[in-house]
Amino acid sequence: MPGSAACLAKLALTQAHFEKLGRQGIKDWSNEVLRESQMKYCPVDTGALRRSGRAFVMKNTITEFYMRISYVMNYAAAVHEIPMSHNVGSMKYLATPFNLMSYKLIKKLEAEMKGAL
Repeated sequence: MPGSAACLAKLALTQAHFEKLGRQGIKDWSNEVLRESQMKYCPVDTGALRRSGRAFVMKNTITEFYMRISYVMNYAAAVHEIPMSHNVGSMKYLATPFNLMSYKLIKKLEAEMKGAL
């Protein structure tokens, strides 16, 4: 294989490896945000809301990758948005850990990409 072809092949492998690392990093971070939400912020009455939390891949194509972190109980949005007193947990039980941990996603991806070089 001539030099330029070998270089392009290596770049393609590196790009694929970076994409795999990035997608796995986002999955790991999403699951970490969900766990933090469930353990520290989600209001608990019966536990059904806490158990309904999900982090899953919504779209995984060659050009797009989306994760969704959500709670699937029909009242989840109301509990998240309406200010009220809770014995355990608080409103914004998903937004709070998401925002607090957003810096960790960038740091995680930077570290993984740097380690792959």
